[in-house]
Amino acid sequence: ASNLKWTLLGAPEILYEGPTGIYTTAANHPPETNHYHITSGDIALFMVNELNNNEFVRERVGISN
Repeated sequence: ASNLKWTLLGAPEILYEGPTGIYTTAANHPPETNHYHITSGDIALFMVNELNNNEFVRERVGISN
């Protein structure tokens, strides 16, 4: 067994804009409130937050603005 901590982010359409700080996530499927897009800034923000919080270790995560 590996000790590697990984998170797979399933992103819908990526809009090349800054972070809004407002996004929803869900483990293993798209979030319930899915607007079918996410800003690149919010992807970066999610990734930094995940590095600090380890909320979705070894999980696939759906994300949407």
